[in-house]
Amino acid sequence: MIASKRRLGKTRKSSKNIWGQLADACGKIREHLYVNHDKRSARRYQRRLELIMKQLPENDLAIIRQEGAALLSELKDDLDSAIEHRRKEIELTERLHKSVQESVDRGDYDAKMAASILEYRDAKALKQRRAILRALEEQRHAYELRDGVGRSRSAPKKPRR
Repeated sequence: MIASKRRLGKTRKSSKNIWGQLADACGKIREHLYVNHDKRSARRYQRRLELIMKQLPENDLAIIRQEGAALLSELKDDLDSAIEHRRKEIELTERLHKSVQESVDRGDYDAKMAASILEYRDAKALKQRRAILRALEEQRHAYELRDGVGRSRSAPKKPRR
C-alpha cells in the first residue's frame, strides 16, 4: 500500500455565533490594516464582512457592530462614515468602562470579572481606537486639502464632441 506524503491542511475554526464571526473578521482586518499596514490583504475579508453585517440583528449599542461598520467604511474609502462609526465605538466603549467600574464599586463584580468583561475593550484598546480615529481624521483633512473640497469649485466644462 502506498501512503500519501501530503498532509492535510489545518481546518479553519469558525464561530457558530454571528457575533463571533464578526469578531473574527474584524480581528483579521484590524491586523492587516493596523499591524501589517496592508490594506490590500485586508480587502480580502471585505465581502465576508459585508455578508456578516447584513445578517446581524439590529443593535446599535453593540460595540463590535460599530467596529465592523468602521472597518467596512474604511475599506470602501468612505472616511466620513468610518469616522462616525469609530466615534460611536469609542463612546460605547467608554460607557462600558463606566458601567463595569460602577458594578465593581457596588460589589457586583470583582476585579477578575471586570477584567474578563473588558478583555478586548480595555484601556489599551481604547487608546488604540482613539489613535485610529485621529489618523482617519488627519487622512480626511489631507484629502480635503489636496482635493480642495472646502473651496468652491467651478462647474465642470462640457466635453467637446
